[in-house]
Amino acid sequence: MNVSDNLRDAAYIAIGMSVIGVQRAQVRREELGKQLAEQRTSIEARVNEVRSTFETRGAEAVKLVSDVIKEADARVEPVIKAVETQVRSVLAPTASSPA
Repeated sequence: MNVSDNLRDAAYIAIGMSVIGVQRAQVRREELGKQLAEQRTSIEARVNEVRSTFETRGAEAVKLVSDVIKEADARVEPVIKAVETQVRSVLAPTASSPA
């Protein structure tokens, strides 16, 4: 065997190994793309689930606060009216005071 045959064989081996390396890189890139797509889908589903939970809980909180405010108004309003009545009776001019 001569040197030129050895160099040509070495070049073919180098090219073949490069092709195999590129193919492996492409396969790995596709695998990673699939993994990322699956993870993205999973994350999006979880985000949507959390968003839905927050919306539901937020609506429940608004309803609860609204109910508490209505209850407070219902209890405070009669007291305010009673106090107003008492203040008016105290501040109203009496018949016996000089005018």
